[in-house]
Amino acid sequence: LYNFTVLPLDRVPFAEKYLTAIISFLNIGMVAFLAASLSLRFVFPSISAEAGGFALLRAAPLPLARLFLAKFVFYIIPFSCLAMILLVLSNHFLGITGPMWWISLFAGMLLTWTSVGLALGFGALFADFNLESRAAAQGSAGAFIYLLVMGGVTLVVLAAGGWPAYLLTKDWHSGAPLDGRNLLLLFVWGICSIGGALYITIMALGKGLSQLEKG
Repeated sequence: LYNFTVLPLDRVPFAEKYLTAIISFLNIGMVAFLAASLSLRFVFPSISAEAGGFALLRAAPLPLARLFLAKFVFYIIPFSCLAMILLVLSNHFLGITGPMWWISLFAGMLLTWTSVGLALGFGALFADFNLESRAAAQGSAGAFIYLLVMGGVTLVVLAAGGWPAYLLTKDWHSGAPLDGRNLLLLFVWGICSIGGALYITIMALGKGLSQLEKG
């Protein structure tokens, strides 16, 4: 956030408003990377950290799906707050207004929630109750696969959203009415991003849940 406040935007050889829009869009990836890193540190090993206590959870009259939901809600609240603060403050320092403000907020929060869900799912799928510490889980094959999948999701979402975001931002800064076709394109991107993120997250959670039930 400090770096955003000291960027020499007044020295760029083209319109500052376009550069700030590009930085804001790329900042979505930075927030997603931070969310993935924190998820790897705290969410991914959360199932393995139960260790011997997991047997008590299995014996209790509590469905494992309820445990997943409780852990997801527990982590999603602070992660959402952190992502919201980063996105809103960075956009404020960059002077972002209009469509890009909402696009960055939507994509940033979506990727943050996806990172938590995937970390929980992969953490259950590759759970190891014999680990000595949470830190040991971060060097496992499951952690590496989680980062690859989360990185792939982030790249696909940003690559697919770059063009509609550019078109709407261009209309906004030119003062022209927002083109309905560009709005439709952005809407399709948003729906596809939500659907794809939900599908891959639910699939990871489902496989993790099945693995725990078998074990």
